[in-house]
Amino acid sequence: MPKTSKLTVTRKTLRDRIQLSWPGLAVGRVAIRSYKRSQNFLRRRPHRSFRRTRGRDMPAVQPLPGSIFFTSEVMAVIKRFRRPYIYFLLIYTFLFTAIAGILDQASYTSFSETIKNLAPSVIGGDVNQLTQAGTTFAALISTQLSEGIDQTTQVYLTVLALFTWLSVVWFLRQRLNGSIVNVRDAIYNSGAPVLSTFLVGLVGLFQLLPAAIAIIAFWTASQVGVIVGGVEAMLFAVAMILLIILSLYWVTSTLLAMVVVTLPGTYPFRALSIAGDIIVGRRLTMLYRLVWLIFLLVLLWVFILIPTILLADALPWKWLPLVPFVAQMLAGASLLFAATYIYLLYRRMIDAGETAKPKKRRTK
Repeated sequence: MPKTSKLTVTRKTLRDRIQLSWPGLAVGRVAIRSYKRSQNFLRRRPHRSFRRTRGRDMPAVQPLPGSIFFTSEVMAVIKRFRRPYIYFLLIYTFLFTAIAGILDQASYTSFSETIKNLAPSVIGGDVNQLTQAGTTFAALISTQLSEGIDQTTQVYLTVLALFTWLSVVWFLRQRLNGSIVNVRDAIYNSGAPVLSTFLVGLVGLFQLLPAAIAIIAFWTASQVGVIVGGVEAMLFAVAMILLIILSLYWVTSTLLAMVVVTLPGTYPFRALSIAGDIIVGRRLTMLYRLVWLIFLLVLLWVFILIPTILLADALPWKWLPLVPFVAQMLAGASLLFAATYIYLLYRRMIDAGETAKPKKRRTK
């Protein structure tokens, strides 16, 4: 009989090596599971660090509609459900007022009078009403009137915004799928994934840390005097831009995860993984859509709030908190519009992914 030799394995896989190294240990099973997870991740994501991703390796995706056309779709959905959206806006404004009260009218009046008195001497000439209104608008945007809100109230307002987001997403998902629901159903039934959504939002805040650190470091270095020449300024600016790009790269998929996590039975990190798979090949497109969303919101505030400021200055009732109240209404309208915009963008990406045909590789 041939002499038996020790166990030899040819072409050992990683699993075989782990089982031979740690037989019967749980460490081997954990390592195998981690290896499988990493290989599955690499199969789903075509990008590799410090390597050029060729077009043939990218997944086939259908192009999304243009920004203007997509905005018209969003406005059509809002117009279609205009009554529920009015209810959402009124409920948000009422709860905001109940939690934080009307924004400080005294601060607004004092700031407006300061602009009228100091602007001519600073600019060196007469200042028209439109310039004063623009300066007051900038003060409102920079939250000059919300300095009196304490940290506890800010937490309550964050929870209010979170539940408003969940209610709008739940309502749109049900109505666009053909179910007949109302605002009451959305408010009472949409709060289940509130913890998961909060955790995804917390991940988004951590992803914004590189950009925040870069901006603070650049501002501090410029104030202290570290940036004194063109070379130092260029290096600091390049580093800041790279960190901002890194944060934007992460946040684009996290915003989609804020919608994915509202699906029943979806956990936070599973939602982040799904959102990352959806956005493969579309990250720049998603970033362009987000920039367009910010531009639309700025236009909304400019075309509504500046005429309101001019009207408030013309009225004889200086005690009337017209501008702060309209600002609160605009904050609620911006939240509703952003939730609708991002949810419909998510549905567009899902529908485009289902109809996309796989790319054919060229054969030599």
